[in-house]
Amino acid sequence: MTMAQSVFEPGSEIYGVWEQSTPVGLLAVVDMSHPEADLDEGDDPDGIYIWRLMVDQAHQSRGHGRAALEFAKSLACERGRSNLIVSVVDEPGGAMPLYTKFGFRPTGRIVDGEVELVMRLA
Repeated sequence: MTMAQSVFEPGSEIYGVWEQSTPVGLLAVVDMSHPEADLDEGDDPDGIYIWRLMVDQAHQSRGHGRAALEFAKSLACERGRSNLIVSVVDEPGGAMPLYTKFGFRPTGRIVDGEVELVMRLA
């Protein structure tokens, strides 16, 4: 689904998450500074938005999510963006602990029913 949706999301990029030669997930980001990015009121045009981060359940808790976040952070820094942004469903068993341990903090916004988090890079 993400691959098909990316055609309609200007500034989106999709990366594979791999364990050696085995695909275990994907990372999809949107560069919010893309000239055709579809920004909503309150969106940060100086950020890289983590649109999707998925790791197969059988491969979770092995550092793949953290490695994908490190990659997204380096991508944002290379492009001179000030913020790395993600939104997450805050529920038991969800990814909120992963993001907060990595350094993301709530912005106070709820986007499509999800808690928006930001990591300030500059």
